[in-house]
Amino acid sequence: MGDKEAAKQLRHRATELRERVRRPGLLAQALGTMVDSSVTTATAPETWKGPFAQQVTADLMSDQKKLRRMASDLQHDAGSWARAADRLEAKARHLEGGGA
Repeated sequence: MGDKEAAKQLRHRATELRERVRRPGLLAQALGTMVDSSVTTATAPETWKGPFAQQVTADLMSDQKKLRRMASDLQHDAGSWARAADRLEAKARHLEGGGA
C-alpha cells in the first residue's frame, strides 16, 4: 500500500472516530444533570420530612454525584478519542509529505 492510500485510510479512520466522539459528548452533558431538578426539589426546605425522605434525598444526592462522575469520565474519554483522531490526521499529513 502506498503512502497516499495509507494517508487516505488514516483520514477515514480519523473522520469515523470524530463522528463517534460527538455522541458521547452530548450524552455526558445530559447525564451530568439528569437528577439535578429532583435533588433541588428534594433538598428544598419544607419539601418533606422524616426518615424515608432523608434516605431518599441521600440516595438522590449519591446518584447525582455518581452521574456527574460518570459524565466527567465520559467527557475525558471523548477528549482522548478526539486527540487520537488528531494524531491520525497528523500521520496522514506526514505520509503525504506535509510534515507533522
